[in-house]
Amino acid sequence: MTLLTILALPASASQAIVGSIIGAGALTYSKKIMMTVGKGIVPLDPFSALVTVLAEALALHTFTIVLLTGMTAVGFILEYRLKEKLKTYLTHEAFILANVIATMVPQTEKTVTLDSFCRKYAIITDVR
Repeated sequence: MTLLTILALPASASQAIVGSIIGAGALTYSKKIMMTVGKGIVPLDPFSALVTVLAEALALHTFTIVLLTGMTAVGFILEYRLKEKLKTYLTHEAFILANVIATMVPQTEKTVTLDSFCRKYAIITDVR
């Protein structure tokens, strides 16, 4: 079964399949990690381990919304500040470029001088 076929199933069937996959992963891959935490780092009896897992699940469920909201707010603030700094920087760079170009453009209306400048500019910038 591919991910697309799982997603196309009704919600209850998809949840059952994904839950089975997560459960299989927890029983096979995570056993070594659980044993290290439950016996190697802090010795836990089965009841203490159950209380630990339930408290972890409750804390995760409770604070996930708070954390996501906080991260979203921080993301919006950072995006706004980044846009403002980028706008200021680009405006500054555009003024510098405009000043450089203004000093390079000949201050004359003679077509020969302007034509020569335009040809040189086209060669340098590869713009026609």
